[in-house]
Amino acid sequence: MMNAKYVICLIILCFLSHLSLYSGIVYFISGPSAAGKTTLANALIAECGNEGQLENYVFYTTRPKRAGELEAVDYYFITQEEFQKKEQEGYFLHSFQYDHFLYGYEKSILAELEKGKSYIILTEYNSTKLLQELIPSSISIWIDVKEITTLEERLLRRHADDLDKFYRRYHLAIEEREQERIAPSCQYHILNDDFEEAKQQLKSLICKET
Repeated sequence: MMNAKYVICLIILCFLSHLSLYSGIVYFISGPSAAGKTTLANALIAECGNEGQLENYVFYTTRPKRAGELEAVDYYFITQEEFQKKEQEGYFLHSFQYDHFLYGYEKSILAELEKGKSYIILTEYNSTKLLQELIPSSISIWIDVKEITTLEERLLRRHADDLDKFYRRYHLAIEEREQERIAPSCQYHILNDDFEEAKQQLKSLICKET
């Protein structure tokens, strides 16, 4: 029969070896639509890139490309059929639907984390906790604004030519804010009413860790 101390040592070694698999860190940035997640993430990458060790993670979506967005920079834009094929092939670590569109993160990110790469990943409320379980070496940050009217104004500017989309995103924002208030998905919360102030708060969380 194995010595109890020997068994405990084996368990600890296995645990430590698992932890060491991921030397990189993932920063999940979540929050309601129009809170400024993408703008803040891009600003942080520019300031805290650290010679390529911190990158913005580009993932897949079936959402149509917005004006100014670039393929393989903002997202990989694919059709619903292409997305479903990848899903069936087990290509994604995690996939989800948001406002009628599909989004997916590649499994290959795990290998990049093993190499020491760190990423900023934009996500949504329902996926944040699940992703943190899949990638324990992660930090989650919720970006929001103080008043819902600020989101309303930003969303209306963004979707002025599509009021149906505006109302969908606006009601989703209300729902997500309430969910985060009742059952927080993120470890940290930052208000983005003043961009420079929000950027500095985010920088203090991310750049010191990378």
